[in-house]
Amino acid sequence: MIILQKWRIQQKSDLKKLGYTKLKEKQFVFSNTKNKFLQPSKTTRWLNHIKDKIKKIITHGFRHTHCSLLFEAGASIKEVQIG
Repeated sequence: MIILQKWRIQQKSDLKKLGYTKLKEKQFVFSNTKNKFLQPSKTTRWLNHIKDKIKKIITHGFRHTHCSLLFEAGASIKEVQIG
């Protein structure tokens, strides 16, 4: 819930930059640049684009990525070693 609340604040700021000063009563969590419904095919294209790029990563590569993300989030070396 905290992540979604933070996203809601970021989304409001981003939409304001695009000229939308008021969110809809039932605002979508993810919307397009016109503050409308995001077509499911759009996310499928994003995933396919990412999938094409990660084919070359072996399983151990995900471990390194995970550790990097933990460090970026503020975890200490000891926390990453234990986790």
